[in-house]
Amino acid sequence: PLGVKTKKLKQYFSEFGSVLSARLRSLPTTGAKVDQSGSDPKLLKRIGAYKKNFSDTTAQTANAYIVFDSQDAVEKALEANGRIFLDRHLRVDALSSSFSKKNNDHLRTAFIGNLPRDTDEEDLRAHFAQRLPGGDTAISAVRVVRDRITRIGIGIAYLTLSDPSLLPAALQLNGIPFLSSQQGESSLTPRKLRVLPCAKHTNRTKIKNSLRGAARRVSKKEQEQSNTQALPRAKAQIKKKQQLGTSSVPSWMGRQVVTEHSNTPTHISKKKSSLKKKERREDSSS
Repeated sequence: PLGVKTKKLKQYFSEFGSVLSARLRSLPTTGAKVDQSGSDPKLLKRIGAYKKNFSDTTAQTANAYIVFDSQDAVEKALEANGRIFLDRHLRVDALSSSFSKKNNDHLRTAFIGNLPRDTDEEDLRAHFAQRLPGGDTAISAVRVVRDRITRIGIGIAYLTLSDPSLLPAALQLNGIPFLSSQQGESSLTPRKLRVLPCAKHTNRTKIKNSLRGAARRVSKKEQEQSNTQALPRAKAQIKKKQQLGTSSVPSWMGRQVVTEHSNTPTHISKKKSSLKKKERREDSSS
């Protein structure tokens, strides 16, 4: 929750093991008044966090990094995911890849789109908990994607469920209106949420224009068919040009063509013509 102190975090997570340090990050600060020498954005953010100049119109949450003295303590701390801490649900993840659930998260995670920019995690969690079987226990975590600097939502979120079998029920909630409690009086129109399944991405640079599943197989088959049809067509064009007495060949074919008027390949006939030109120049000079 916004405004929590590191001392409080250390006390809470000390039940899992010895805590070495606790750091707060991603605080929605409004800045601070400084002279011209202190115009560094990072410095302004640090001063705003120290003076607790938080914005009421952006995120009501913050991120924290807890460092333990052992890996066993990290494994135990993951059990705190979903617990209520200061009236808010915690989302606890491990930074080390050895603790991540590599092949399971995308099977139980839904993509949420068309969200209001001031959506709060607790409102979105309550929206789905009321409609999913199992209620609040069906939801493992909710993450609203926000702008890195302003900490304002960009309109999308990820809903992680406790079991992959609950994903079809979540996808049936596509198009249901949602209204955030953080919205102002000027925007009280509910928005229809877009709920889609998440795919597992291994390389972000290849996601934008890539096809998936059956679409990829169909496009590959069409490309193979076009390639097999292109070769006979090109051969027919070459044969037609040979009959007309021309020797032009597509560059991609990379083949020597012998015309009907001569049995000499074109590249040899060009060399002979250049030699004749040299002989004529020598005769004229002499």
